[in-house]
Amino acid sequence: MSYDTIVVGGRKYSVCEQNSQILGSDPPLTEKNVIVVFAMTEGRHCQVQLLDDRKLELLVQPKLLSRELLDLVASHFSLKEKEYFGITFIDDTGQTIWLQLDHRVLEHDLPKKPGPVPLYFAVRFYIESISFLKDKTTVELFFLNAKACVHKDA
Repeated sequence: MSYDTIVVGGRKYSVCEQNSQILGSDPPLTEKNVIVVFAMTEGRHCQVQLLDDRKLELLVQPKLLSRELLDLVASHFSLKEKEYFGITFIDDTGQTIWLQLDHRVLEHDLPKKPGPVPLYFAVRFYIESISFLKDKTTVELFFLNAKACVHKDA
């Protein structure tokens, strides 16, 4: 396994491309659709569903701000226009909730179910015209988000 170190919000994370299945996942997640981020041992396991169908597994530290988590996720796309995106979760009542960027991730009322907390990277703010977007990556992510919305309702 090869590891890279990235720094987000002053915290270091070791990132590796997973070369085997992640145990306990159903269905098993393979190297093609999972990136695993290892941080310190204290915190809560989360799994962020990315717009390109990859999943980002990480251990969220108690002091990690939602903005820092968004920065970490955005770094996987080299995303420059982060202001249009956010991270959601589905609470215990089935409501979709956006993480508040100025709050710690673990301060939110995350689901109490065992196992990794499912989080979703998505477009939070839409614009009148795609021509206002400056970066090709942002356009691609808007397309993938629209595709996911259509697929989910189909």
